[in-house]
Amino acid sequence: MCASIFVQPTVQHCNIRCMNGGTCAEDSCQCQKGYVGNHCGQPVCENGCLNGGRCVAPNRCVCTYGFTGAQCERGFLPGLPI
Repeated sequence: MCASIFVQPTVQHCNIRCMNGGTCAEDSCQCQKGYVGNHCGQPVCENGCLNGGRCVAPNRCVCTYGFTGAQCERGFLPGLPI
């Protein structure tokens, strides 16, 4: 006669919520490429944003008025550097 053995699956419980596709491992987030931070909420612009631009998504800058370009590197108003 064979004995039945029941193995309880290991369930991981996390006390934090990860954003932008990050996964929780041992109560810390492992972020997808392009995001950092405790909850993966901070996008990364690898080359940075210039002239007051702000990184809003991976490698995507939102420029301040008067600047354009992938990194907000070009001025488009008279009197601004080109």
